[in-house]
Amino acid sequence: MKETPKAVIVGAGISGLVCAIALQRQNISVRVLEQADTLAPVGAGLSLWPNALHALGALGLSDAVTAAGARLRRGEIRQADGRVLSSMDTAGLAARTGMPCVMIHRAALHGLLLQALAPDTVSTGQTAESVVAAGGEGTPARLRLHSGEELEADILIAADGANSRIRRQLWPASDLVYRGYTAWRGIVRAPHSARLGESGESWGRGCRFGWSAVDHERIYWFATANQPAGETVGGEARLSRLQTLFGDWHAPIPTLLEATPAEDILQNDIHDLPPLASWHRGRTVLLGDAAHPTTPNLGQGACMGIESALVLARQLDRHTSPEAAFKAFFQQRHKRVTGVMLQSRRIGAAGQWSSPAACWLRNRLASVIPSRLSEWQLDRLVQGFTLP
Repeated sequence: MKETPKAVIVGAGISGLVCAIALQRQNISVRVLEQADTLAPVGAGLSLWPNALHALGALGLSDAVTAAGARLRRGEIRQADGRVLSSMDTAGLAARTGMPCVMIHRAALHGLLLQALAPDTVSTGQTAESVVAAGGEGTPARLRLHSGEELEADILIAADGANSRIRRQLWPASDLVYRGYTAWRGIVRAPHSARLGESGESWGRGCRFGWSAVDHERIYWFATANQPAGETVGGEARLSRLQTLFGDWHAPIPTLLEATPAEDILQNDIHDLPPLASWHRGRTVLLGDAAHPTTPNLGQGACMGIESALVLARQLDRHTSPEAAFKAFFQQRHKRVTGVMLQSRRIGAAGQWSSPAACWLRNRLASVIPSRLSEWQLDRLVQGFTLP
């Protein structure tokens, strides 16, 4: 009888859990290690475009995810004073692709993924310290935990995020690059049935603000501003900073900030990573943000992680060795995710322009580009995902 392969996934984030679900359905034994002591409902909003919903649909999860979130029908770009620069019909995109565009609270998606796993798959309070051996040529990978325990795995998957400890060990030159701006995020509980299905992003000089419903009770918002890396304040000072930046912008921006408890506002500097030349060493492979962290400007970061998780699992099912599967995985995914990373970086850079002349030109171009051209570009993006 063929022995069941054993996989260890480091990180119980979105891509790690999606991969674990897919592997279990392929009769691969999976253990997921999470350094947090509890799987608390944390995070803010995530956008799931039709490409991600198609991937989740292959696992039978798209209907549950859609029901837990908010379908997007329309998106708008505005100036700080509220003038509409461009709009996009996302309901039309859904009709063309067969899947909706959904905003969802990260914790809601995380909970649905946990429910789809076999019991006791995730072990909390387990910090991966180092890869003792990457494995290869019939030998397993070996992982040392912070506790001193060592684990062996036929397949070792590092899904431990943009600051991946495993990536930094095996790819020492893979330093994240700060893109010059920080982002704040929050969730507001408020009735919003009149605007359900709408989303918006508004552009200023060196700063932006966006919002969208994530379900029938909550609105997710984000804000950005140019500033040096690591410059952060907490509590009421954080809220005060945001109100100084955006307090005189158009509705509903000031109201959203006022309704958000200061202690619930998250802040993260925005980084990404120059494309790597490979994602695996022996039987150890990078997944999701550990391999291709993406700035949030296209709303495709989580989508790329979900796509990659499913493709990795399918390649492991198709090939007789992890090394061959990892090579095929990289070949299939590298061009797509690199293109998304670069496009997102460019959009973010333009959104953060601060020169009055540059901002005038950016806004002018946004107002004259036909919406059908933007929709065509988005169609190409979301329809570019295929399973092996």
